Formats: sequence, structure tokens, C-alpha cells
Amino acid sequence: MGAINYGSNNNFIDIGYNLKNYDHEEDFYLCEDCYDQVKIALNKLNFACLSVKVIGGYYEGFYLEIDINYSYFDNYQEKQKAIKEATQLRKFLEECINDYDCVVYHSGWATAYESKKDSLLMLKQAIKELKAKIKTMKTDKTLSIDEWRRLVGITQ
Repeated sequence: MGAINYGSNNNFIDIGYNLKNYDHEEDFYLCEDCYDQVKIALNKLNFACLSVKVIGGYYEGFYLEIDINYSYFDNYQEKQKAIKEATQLRKFLEECINDYDCVVYHSGWATAYESKKDSLLMLKQAIKELKAKIKTMKTDKTLSIDEWRRLVGITQ
């Protein structure tokens, strides 16, 4: 269905249900079951620094919306917690790919789907990049007042 059906995580990897294999009526029930199982698996996790949501596709299927909740961290311990959550996110997304027929997709006029093998490789790289991004994020001790004002939207 293209970009209208699945959203995009502009700064992170796009993972959703593989609609490429979605051809028959029984596939609808398989998709519903995978959706429910992914929501159950996600509800077992407790993300504070990261935001992960299961979003239904506009027409069919579902995708995962992933984001970082903060522009900066209060302290170094919070940054370490975010890095641990990135590892937890990797394990969850691997479970989605291996067990619930999710793959990396590319939105566009016609959505393209990666194989499970390629999706796992791309996930590994994306988590590495996410951890690097978290490590470079500022904390209260390293954030200047001008940077803080810019992050919270205060203009002078």
C-alpha cells in the first residue's frame, strides 16, 4: 500500500508486519494474532527513555513507532539506563522479526520489504547507531543554558 499504510521512524529503523505474504483471508487472522502477540510482548517491557508503540496500518498490518523520549538527560545514570533500554529494544525487535513475521520495510509509492536475515542485520546496525546517538546526547552537566533554551523552545 505504500507510505499511506505504514508510517516512518525518520531517525530509526522501520519495522512492521510483512504484508508481502498477505494474500489470503487466513492471513488476516495470522496478522491479527501477530499484532496481539507483539502488543503482549511490548507490554511486558518497561521503557522510560524510549517510546515504542504498535500502530495499526492505515489499510492493514501494523508497524512499530520508535522514538527517544528526551532531548537531553538529567544525569549520566539516566543516559546509561537509555543505553540498556536500547539493548532491551534490540531483543524485543529481534523477537518481532523471528517470531511475529515482522521485517524492515521501506515506505514509498510501493512498500518494499527486506528478508528476515537482512532485517536482523539492519537492526544490529540501527541499534549500534542508536547507542552512539544516546552516548552523544547532553546531560544537565554538559548542557549550556543556550542549548537548554533551544531544546525547550525558549527564544530570546
